[in-house]
Amino acid sequence: MPGVLLSGHTDVVPVAGQAWTLPPFEGTLKDGRIYGRGACDMKGALACMVAAVADAKDELEGTVIITGAGSGIGRALAHRLSTAGCPVAIADVDEVGLKETLSMLSGACLTHVVDVRDAAAVGEFAAQVASWAPAPIGAVFNNAGVALSASIRNGVSDDEDWLHEINYRGVVNGT
Repeated sequence: MPGVLLSGHTDVVPVAGQAWTLPPFEGTLKDGRIYGRGACDMKGALACMVAAVADAKDELEGTVIITGAGSGIGRALAHRLSTAGCPVAIADVDEVGLKETLSMLSGACLTHVVDVRDAAAVGEFAAQVASWAPAPIGAVFNNAGVALSASIRNGVSDDEDWLHEINYRGVVNGT
C-alpha cells in the first residue's frame, strides 16, 4: 500500500447537563440509527480511519507516525499497528501518557514529547523520525486534539485560540 495520510482530532466534552435519553458512552442502535458520543462527529470519522487501517494492516508497510498517542484513539491506533508489526513513531504533549502507551507496544517505537502547536518542535520530531525510521513512512495520523465545554456567551477568546492552535494548526504543522 502506498503511504497514506489521515488527519483528524478528538474533541471530548463533558456530558453533564446534557439531556441524553440513551446512554452517551454506548453505541445504541435504534430505528436504524446509532446514538451515542462520537456517532456523527470527528470521533466517528477517526473510528472509521482506525477501522480502515485495521482492515488494511496486512497491506500497510512502513513506519507509522501518530500524534495524540498519549491516550484514547491515538493510543489504540499505536497499539493496533505495533501489534501488526508496524514501527510506530508516537508523539504527545503528555509525557506520562506517552510512556504508558509505550509500555503497551510490542514493536519498534520512537517516542517524542511535542506540543503540536509549535511548528519548529513538530519539525524536530519529523527530523528525528526520518533519522530513526526503520522503514519508509507508510502513514501519518495527525490525531492530537482538544475540546472546550462552554457556551458562546461564556466562551473565552484565549481558550478558543488554544483550541484552534491545536485542532487546526497542529494538523497543519503535522502535515
